[in-house]
Amino acid sequence: MREVVVLGAGLHRYGIFPEKPFLSLAVEACRRALEDAGVQWPDVEVGYCGSVNLGVAAGHIIAQALGSYGATMTNVENASASGSSAFREAYLAIASGMHDVAMAIGVDKLKRYRNVSRQDGKISAKAPRNTGPARSFAFRAREHMKEYGTTVDQRAMVSVKSHDNASLNPYAHYQTPVTLEEVHQAPMVVEPLTVLHC
Repeated sequence: MREVVVLGAGLHRYGIFPEKPFLSLAVEACRRALEDAGVQWPDVEVGYCGSVNLGVAAGHIIAQALGSYGATMTNVENASASGSSAFREAYLAIASGMHDVAMAIGVDKLKRYRNVSRQDGKISAKAPRNTGPARSFAFRAREHMKEYGTTVDQRAMVSVKSHDNASLNPYAHYQTPVTLEEVHQAPMVVEPLTVLHC
C-alpha cells in the first residue's frame, strides 16, 4: 500500500439552510477543498460521495455541477458514517495505486428538524421526532454505563467538550459553549440522552 496524504479540505458551514439546496452546500465545500489542495477539478481521478437523505446519485449531481469530464463518482451510504466511509474509499483508491488523486465528499440535507437555541441565557429545544437512532445510542450508553461504570456526568462532559470545541470553529452548527448543568437540564430525548447529548 502506498502512503496517502490529505492535500486539502473544504467545508460549508454546518447548519440548517432551508433556502440552499444540497448541491450549493456541496459545491462550495468541494471548491474550497480544491483550492486548499492546489488542484483543479479535472485533476481528480475518482470521487466518493457519502450521504443518506439525498436519494440516488447525489455524487453524480455534484460532479456534473463541478464540470463533467469522465471521472468515476461512487455514492456511499453508511448511515451516520457515510462521509467517513467515502473518505475510506478515497484513501483505498490511492493507497492501492489505482488512482493518484481522489476526493471524498460528505453532504446531507435533513427534511425535518428541530433547532436548539439559546435565549436569555437558557437553552430551549424540542426533542427530535425521529428518535430511532437516539434510542439505539441510548441503549448502548446504558449498557456501557452498566458494564464499565461510566457516569452520566462523564457522558455530559463529552457534550461540554464538543460544544467548547465548536465555539472555536467558524464552520460549526452550534457555536455556543454549554455547561454540565445545561446538558443535564436539556430536554430528555431517550434516557440517559438529552438534546444536548445528541
